[in-house]
Amino acid sequence: MRSLFFYTNLLFCFAAVLISGCKKDLVNGNKKLPDHFTIELPGEDLTLIRGLEGADSIKARIRIPGQSSSQFDTAAYTFIWTSLSNGDTLSLKPYLIPGDFDGLPAVLNSVLLTVKEKKTGIVEIATSSVSITTPTREGWIILGEKAGASQLGMLTYTTQGYKKFVDLATELGKNIPLSGKPVCINAIGSDIYFGLSVLQWVGITTDQEIKVLQSMDFVVDENISNFLTSTFQPGPANPVRIEKTGYTSFTANKGDDLFFTSLFYLKYMGLMMVQQLNEWNGQPFHVSKMHTYVGPGRGPFDYSRLVYDLDEYKFRWVPDDGHDLSLQTPFSMDGFQPYAIQNKMSEPGEESLILSLLHNPVTQQSYMLQFLTNGIVKETKQIAYADAADIIASRFIEIDHNTGYIIYVKGNKVMAYDYTIGQTFMLLDMGNESISLMKFEKYNQGFSKMPGRVELYDELFKRLLVCTYDATSPDNSGTFRLYQIPLGHQAPVLESEEAGFPKIVDASFVPIH
Repeated sequence: MRSLFFYTNLLFCFAAVLISGCKKDLVNGNKKLPDHFTIELPGEDLTLIRGLEGADSIKARIRIPGQSSSQFDTAAYTFIWTSLSNGDTLSLKPYLIPGDFDGLPAVLNSVLLTVKEKKTGIVEIATSSVSITTPTREGWIILGEKAGASQLGMLTYTTQGYKKFVDLATELGKNIPLSGKPVCINAIGSDIYFGLSVLQWVGITTDQEIKVLQSMDFVVDENISNFLTSTFQPGPANPVRIEKTGYTSFTANKGDDLFFTSLFYLKYMGLMMVQQLNEWNGQPFHVSKMHTYVGPGRGPFDYSRLVYDLDEYKFRWVPDDGHDLSLQTPFSMDGFQPYAIQNKMSEPGEESLILSLLHNPVTQQSYMLQFLTNGIVKETKQIAYADAADIIASRFIEIDHNTGYIIYVKGNKVMAYDYTIGQTFMLLDMGNESISLMKFEKYNQGFSKMPGRVELYDELFKRLLVCTYDATSPDNSGTFRLYQIPLGHQAPVLESEEAGFPKIVDASFVPIH
């Protein structure tokens, strides 16, 4: 039963809001500095990560007029941290630690801090929102290869930078047995629509199996994992790659086939089912490995897929809904294949701009094609074979619609072809390091409830990820780098660099919704 003291504190809080204009993520409880003291809380996003040794804390400071906030004597005050969700007392110390939130869900929690000066009896209050998370809930999850086996690492996102975990099994006790060599890893969405679940899920594929786990506690769902493995039967000659395609849904690509399934059905409804997407009028067709999502499709949170039919040489929306994009191009698309595709995601209700690099291996012709999802062709640019040859030979090709570059790898260099003016130039020289991965993280649509996360993710997914390793010592030389790509052929700006991983095969950012 909640105490009278709790309700009294609530009244104090509401009074402070009305009288002093107290804000969310409050710094102090009074707009005008009083003669006695005020409460200071960190002004940035307040986040506590469970399960870390020496975890960060959120510390309250007392500011006394004429003194620095580091001079106050905590023994002269009493501190009471209260949860505004259930009225429980969280702590009687000047700080909060992750253990204070044991029993509360790992979500955004509103808290009330009441500070009383023992000598005078003067009381000040402040409120704030504290995000409780885990080391694996938000950040870059990294799939590496060590001695021919798979190893999982993590770069946990915090507002102060990334916390690095090279091996989740040894450093955090998150041991996920993976058979076979690593293929890909992806954040594949939530299990319930409308943000009703705080859980996000991760899909991992090797050349022997598929594992699906929730990122919060890093727990594998064996039923879903076994179902997907037995359904798709991945093998060294037929690897399976999975990719998010909606709020709860993802696709699986195996050879010339593409399949759709949803965590809402698999987890929430318990319905083990997949649907083949490369069908048209009931007949299967060979689908390109290059495809992107456009939406909305099945519902407000699930997106359709824009794929390329290798039999008819045309783009199609799938699932089969009569949406056949017959593009009016100045060249015949017969024999052409997409080597890269990018969706410049638009606002809801607007047509998205699709950018695709098409190449015909017989005629050696290449085009950069820009068209809207309603089939209107915006621009077509032919690329000379002298420029296209290196691009189509690359293992990694990305289209950056912000700069107008086709970015690709040539040896140990990251190159760019500016398709707006037809010029090739070098972006990065990685020296003696071999490049194991280069990608833009796919735009991850969703409705994050965390303050500032939507803006953060919009910017993050514009960054180029480049991973390298030393071929003479691949088991511990993997390096993760994130670059901002400026306009005007300027050198990329390195924003993050973390080393010490095994050779990085794939990486994916897991968001908080």
